[in-house]
Amino acid sequence: ITPVPSPAPTICEERMKWHPDEKFSVCINDFDYPLEWTNPYVENDYFYESLEECCKGVFGTPECPYIDVCNPTANPTSSPMLSPSESPVVTIITPVPSPAPTICEERMKWH
Repeated sequence: ITPVPSPAPTICEERMKWHPDEKFSVCINDFDYPLEWTNPYVENDYFYESLEECCKGVFGTPECPYIDVCNPTANPTSSPMLSPSESPVVTIITPVPSPAPTICEERMKWH
């Protein structure tokens, strides 16, 4: 028994079926899919009742990249990178400060 009941599905969640996007790169629950996928002979190959079922059917795992149009993220993160990014730029501190005045300081007058 859960202490607080889970929320009931929203109208959006009730209408939307999970399916792969056309590139088969994520599971998504929108209406943007090829019309051919709605053919009764093949629709069970593309449409799923839950995200987990879609992930298992498309990627063979219970978790996968997805886009939930019923619960959008304000600022979604990008997909993980396959390799590390380049090292950050390191500021090198010189042992001797730059001489003053610089060209800018020579031309500018305080007023």
